[in-house]
Amino acid sequence: MKDRRWLNRQKAWDIAERSLNNLKKNDTSFMREQIVETAKTRGFWSVWMTVFVEDTDMLKRFIHAFPGTCKTCFNDQFQPIPRPGGAL
Repeated sequence: MKDRRWLNRQKAWDIAERSLNNLKKNDTSFMREQIVETAKTRGFWSVWMTVFVEDTDMLKRFIHAFPGTCKTCFNDQFQPIPRPGGAL
């Protein structure tokens, strides 16, 4: 059977982009919470972080919502900090 992870990632990317557009039309706390729930269900954390890169509130929500995400690996703007030698 073929590896279809790329297809699942593409679907997650499409949903993340639609979610961003929906948030722009209806920026409420409920919408933000729903997007986080959708992201957790679909997975592909890095997709959501990339699509919402300009929304620090959403980045913070994703960082806190996904178990195992190192919260100290991000600066005050929720952008990754340099980790010399790949230290986690």
